[in-house]
Amino acid sequence: MLHMNDWHNFLLPGDAGLNDTWISLVFGQELGHAWLAFVRADLGDGPSDLMLGRAKAHWNFYMHTDGSPVEGHRWADNGDGSFTAAQLKSFQFSDLDLYLMGLMPPDEVEPWFVIEDPHDCIDSALPDMECAPVDGFSFKADQYRVQGTRRDITIKDVIGAEGQRLPAYPDAPSEFDLSFILIKRPDESLCDQELAAMDAIVDRSIEMWVGQTRDRATIVNRTRRRPAGPRPGLPGTTRVHRHRHRHQHRH
Repeated sequence: MLHMNDWHNFLLPGDAGLNDTWISLVFGQELGHAWLAFVRADLGDGPSDLMLGRAKAHWNFYMHTDGSPVEGHRWADNGDGSFTAAQLKSFQFSDLDLYLMGLMPPDEVEPWFVIEDPHDCIDSALPDMECAPVDGFSFKADQYRVQGTRRDITIKDVIGAEGQRLPAYPDAPSEFDLSFILIKRPDESLCDQELAAMDAIVDRSIEMWVGQTRDRATIVNRTRRRPAGPRPGLPGTTRVHRHRHRHQHRH
C-alpha cells in the first residue's frame, strides 16, 4: 500500500496543471520502495551499508544514482577530488534500481560510486557550510559541490553481499497491477473538475513511472472508473473511462 498524502500536492499552484517534478519524485519513490533501497555491498570486508541513507531505505546522499527517485544524486566527478550535483526536475531509476526491480540483467549494470569523507561543501545552506548527512536528500542551491574520496562499486559487490536476484531477469515480473483509492471526509464534496484532476494525476503518474523504468515495465490500472461522459479536464490531459487501462511506452 502506498500512502500518497494530499492529492493537491500533485498539482501546480492555481490552474497551472500537473506538478511533474513532484509526481516524478514522490510516486516514483513510493512505488520504488517495493524493491528499493535496502541492499548492501561487499567492498572487501563483508557486507557494508555504505550505499544506504535515510532510514536505511533510501540511497546515500553521496551515491551516484543518476537521479533515482529513491534518492542519491546525479554526481559528476570533476577529476580534482571534487564532485558536483545539479538540482533535478525529473528522476529516473538507475541501472542498479532496475536490476533490483528485476528489469535489467546484471551484465548491463554500469558501475557507480559513493563519495566518502565528504567535506568543503561549497554550496551548503547549512550553518558553517557543513556537508549534508548521508541520510539527507534535497538541497536549496542550483548545484551542490563537495570534496571527497570516490569509492567505486559494481553489481558484483552487491551480489557478493546479497546473492543473485531471484527471480532474475527476464523471469521476474514486469507488469504490475495498481488501484487508486481516494479517502475523503464524510462531509467533503468533490466537484467534476477536482475528480477530473485526480484522473489526470493517476494517468500521469503511471505514464511517468513507466518512463522512469525506461519502458521496461508496464502498469495496469485496475481502478474502477466512472461511466464515460463529458466532464471538464485539465489542459493537455485526456480522461480515461475504461475499467482496465494499460500504460506502456513504445518506440
